[in-house]
Amino acid sequence: MTQSNSIRDSNTSTPTSLLNTIQPHPGNRALNCFIKPYRKLRSLPPQNKSIFNGITKKIEDADWHHTTTHTQEISDSPLDGELLKIFDGHENFPFLSIYVHGSWADNSRTAFSDLDDFIIIDEEAIPNKQAALAARNWLNLVDMRFCRIDPLQHHGHWFTSRRSLERYDQAVMPIEAIEGAIRIQGPDKIHTRHSKSTTQKSLHRNIAGTIHHLEFLSKKVSSGSINFYEMKEYIGMILILPAYIAQATGQRLNKKQAIEQAHQLFSTEAGQAIHYASETRNDWDRLLDPHLNRLHTYARFFRNPHVHRFFAKKAAPRFDKETLEKAPLPNIDQLAKESQNVLHQ
Repeated sequence: MTQSNSIRDSNTSTPTSLLNTIQPHPGNRALNCFIKPYRKLRSLPPQNKSIFNGITKKIEDADWHHTTTHTQEISDSPLDGELLKIFDGHENFPFLSIYVHGSWADNSRTAFSDLDDFIIIDEEAIPNKQAALAARNWLNLVDMRFCRIDPLQHHGHWFTSRRSLERYDQAVMPIEAIEGAIRIQGPDKIHTRHSKSTTQKSLHRNIAGTIHHLEFLSKKVSSGSINFYEMKEYIGMILILPAYIAQATGQRLNKKQAIEQAHQLFSTEAGQAIHYASETRNDWDRLLDPHLNRLHTYARFFRNPHVHRFFAKKAAPRFDKETLEKAPLPNIDQLAKESQNVLHQ
């Protein structure tokens, strides 16, 4: 198999070239809500334009907020050697700012943990198309290294552009999640300007999509047909809902903090679903151990991370039957219902 000529946007299933990822992420949605009013402005009578401009500026000033996020030197991390090996070659692409966050940043990783990065592309600093293509291929190589560490990791890199930080959509990656991230390369501070209304709309889409897929996978849990790849996705969705709900209700919590405070966000009944997911995550090493050598062996045959994930999703072994039987499906349904209610508030 040959190296893929594309990277996969972490929030979509469509392969896109690096040149396309330089656009505001995801797509141009974050900009459209501002482009459209100004298009309409062209057709307004001259006497109304100054009034429109004044109203628009007041709305923008009230809705947009500035945030500064601090990161840490990679030398401060006990995992610096391992991370530098994973991101070997990053110095060839100075137009990429690379940060590692989550459990790899605070050294709390478990067998369940993904390797989560956040990459900011300085599109104006890319010297030519060849440099962009080289970066794209290198990012695929790094993504494949992720897969060899965890053959069940569902996602690759998380991208945004430096330009889009001025109109940042927090639903793509909450900026709180980047606080304290390990800096592989780039500025020590990340400055963003984000819109509450745009973020809220995107969050609602995220919550609705998560609930829909959660309901689909619950049927596979009920029938006992879910595999390890799907189960990891299932557990991950249960554990991300507290962070989504916290963010949607105006609370600035990262994923870990939201899980710890889930009792304040959900009922006791729904909280049992989060408890089950947390226990399964903590027991992941034991559950996966009989299959791990085979999964790592498969991963060595792939060079394209997207082809590998497609294969892993289809070929992963069935999940442990005993643990499936303990799944509190009524509680998971209740968690979905309470999350759904936030969409109607």
